This record gives sequence, structure tokens and C-alpha cells, in this order.
Amino acid sequence: MWNPSIRKTLDLPAPSSWAAIDKTLLGLGYDPQSDDYKVARVVRLKSPEYEDERPFAFQFYSLNSGSWNENADVSSSLANEDTLRSITLHGFGNPAIVNGVIHWLLHPRENNGMLALSFDLSNNSFGELMLPECFDPTERIAAMSISVFKNSLSFNVLKDYGGNYVCEVWVMSQYGTRESWDKQYRIEMLDIARPVVFRSNGEILMAGYANSQLVSCDPQTQEIHDTGLEVLLDDYADYFVESLALLDRSN
Repeated sequence: MWNPSIRKTLDLPAPSSWAAIDKTLLGLGYDPQSDDYKVARVVRLKSPEYEDERPFAFQFYSLNSGSWNENADVSSSLANEDTLRSITLHGFGNPAIVNGVIHWLLHPRENNGMLALSFDLSNNSFGELMLPECFDPTERIAAMSISVFKNSLSFNVLKDYGGNYVCEVWVMSQYGTRESWDKQYRIEMLDIARPVVFRSNGEILMAGYANSQLVSCDPQTQEIHDTGLEVLLDDYADYFVESLALLDRSN
């Protein structure tokens, strides 16, 4: 754990060791109710000995306690074994934190499109958030991500129409209500690019533009401005809030 404000780091203890780990998701968030920083961890197991058991381990680390909770609560929406086995942990982009909940966007499932896995920082539980029904089987999807748009969760999908890319930005105006997803923007892109973060001035930072440029796009005018930085399509950016966390900890 690293706090760049005071240039201090903390080595977290190792969670339970698993001999065969397929994929891992990580997320860091702050819980104001308990004044605690937490690291959420989801591990997919691949060893044959787990074929008849839950293929995932759900864990979280608490800075206040200095330890891992190895048996985090899993909501009923993810408790079904068939549901767990039908998803993978190849996440898209960085996690998005809205309403004190960390969200990861996961690969499609055969029966339900995309899946947003969630971790509630206040009650330490993992669950699922339903995404908008915005997929047409005939469309080619080039990239997807979730992020934060004006304190609301957004789902961003880049569609490929024969080399002409269109980026759709969907925003959940009422958190937790699937019917409240609304298509906020439809941006015609000149090249493939994925939204990574929404700026305070209303523009969108997009990664992977021509020759791996990081550009800023005005969704109203659809004008694109080069930032002079180079990033890959799967790189990400996020908000940074200064704090004194780790001040009383040793480097």
C-alpha cells in the first residue's frame, strides 16, 4: 500500500496461499464509516482438486486490523456455483468506486452479457450489479470499461462498425436500479480508444487513441485534444485524494 502524499509504503501480509491461482482481481477503497482503508481480493482457482468446490476465494484486507479476512460475505446473486463457474476474472480496465462500493467489469457470460462484480466497503460483502442491456448480437465490441461519471457509475462500450468506432457512455442515475441506466453520450471516434476517467471539466480522458496516445475528448463537441502522453489501451487513470494515511506506520 502506497501513499504518495507522504511518500510512505506498507507491505501487506500475505493472504492464504493457494497452490494454483488462475486469475486475481484487486481493488483499494476507503470506508468513511469505519475510517478504514480496505483491499478487496478475488482469486480464481484452477487446480483440479477444486472442480467440485467453489472456484473462487473472496478476501479483503483491513488497514485498521492489519489482517486479511479470508471468508468475506458473498451475496446470494453470486452464491450459485453455476453462476461462479460461468464467469472469468479477466477484468476490463481499473475498478470504479461509487457509493462506497468497488466495481470490476468482467468478461461476458453466455446467459447474461457482462457482469459487474462489486465489493461493499461498509459491510464487507461481494455481490453483483446489473449492467445496461445495450448489446446487439450483430455489433462488434472493441473495448469496454466502467468508471465514475459525476459521482455515478458509468459503463462505456466501444463499438466497431467496420473500422468506424463509436463510443457509448451509459450512466446509472439511480444506483442499484438497472432501469436507471441511460445512454448519456454517443461519440464518433476516428480510431479505437477507451474511456479511462472523466475529468472535472466534463471532458473524457481516453486511452489507446492513434499510436497509443492519451487524448481528452469533449463529449459535447466531440473535439479531441492530445495530452502529449502515450498509454496502452488497457492502461488506466483514476482520481487522487491527498491524505495522511500511513503516517503512523513504518516504511
